[in-house]
Amino acid sequence: MRMCASLAGSFILNIALVFALTSGASAQSSAPVEIEYELPKAAQVSIVIKDQQGRIVRELLHAAKRQAGAHTETWNGLNDEGEPVEPGDYHWQLLTTQGLDAKYLMSLGTNTKPRWAGWPGNHGPVVTVAADAQGRMFAAGSCGEGTPLLVAQTISPEKRLWTVPHWLDAWQGGVSMARGGESLYMLQQNHKVYRFNAKTGERLGNWNVVWKGDEEVQYQGYDSPFDDKKIMS
Repeated sequence: MRMCASLAGSFILNIALVFALTSGASAQSSAPVEIEYELPKAAQVSIVIKDQQGRIVRELLHAAKRQAGAHTETWNGLNDEGEPVEPGDYHWQLLTTQGLDAKYLMSLGTNTKPRWAGWPGNHGPVVTVAADAQGRMFAAGSCGEGTPLLVAQTISPEKRLWTVPHWLDAWQGGVSMARGGESLYMLQQNHKVYRFNAKTGERLGNWNVVWKGDEEVQYQGYDSPFDDKKIMS
């Protein structure tokens, strides 16, 4: 937000300078043309040369740093291709900016301290999020090494509830999640679906989804059977 405000202020200043510092220059001879201007404060300066139709024929300066005070730039009558322009009337236009001031605010990603606050994934971003009426938010990453696979926490107040610390299948991460009853369901990249206790994070089981033709679906259960397969239909 702060950066945008600075850009907006610079834009208004630039517009004022365009009208105040636009001047004419004749290119009827090969003699260099001097462009004189004065800056109230140090800035990055850009100057272009335009023909009578308003087309840019030469970018004389591009974000060149100049101190406050009087300056003189020289145009040799050549265009951006290094060729002499045709005789005629040309105008120069000047824009200034104080540039961008980047300021570090925060990082959204893997934390080293406190360790429990680690964010899912470091080979990719968080790719799926779910929430429920109890104010719990669940986030799963695509893939990570040494980072949580899945976290649950409250939004207000901010509190980590539980963490699935590592991947459940090598190089696999979450793709989609859904809440149902007291369970949280997470679909992985390898099509396997895991079921967790939404309150404690306890893994209750998993099963794979195998497609047989265009319509028939076979559920291959692992670890423990599910009694609520209907939510996947």
